[in-house]
Amino acid sequence: MPSGRKVWKNQQESQHDLEDSSSKLGSVPQCGQVPCSAQFGINCTENLVVHETDTSKSDMLLLEEVQRLRAEAKRLEKQCELKDNEILECQQKVQESWSVAKEEAAKCKAAKDVIKVLALRLMDIS
Repeated sequence: MPSGRKVWKNQQESQHDLEDSSSKLGSVPQCGQVPCSAQFGINCTENLVVHETDTSKSDMLLLEEVQRLRAEAKRLEKQCELKDNEILECQQKVQESWSVAKEEAAKCKAAKDVIKVLALRLMDIS
């Protein structure tokens, strides 16, 4: 049995050594974790900066596009308003023309009636 005690004591000592070394290092990963290399950290921040500039460029492009589209929408709204006003003016002219045409038609009918009456009187006289 003395050999069993020795193995158990060795295991305890090695575990104690691991605990001491991990507390000294502080950021050493636990079991199953892999430490991150310094190069990864540099590449990661560089990629982040590039991504941020790409994002800001794409954001700027999107903002410019939105501004362009808003300006075009305002221009089209003004154009639509002008066309609506033109349509209203044309509708008023059509209404006025119909009124004049109705008046002229009524006058024409009255004139024809007068001509008929006069023609009948002329026939009666002769």
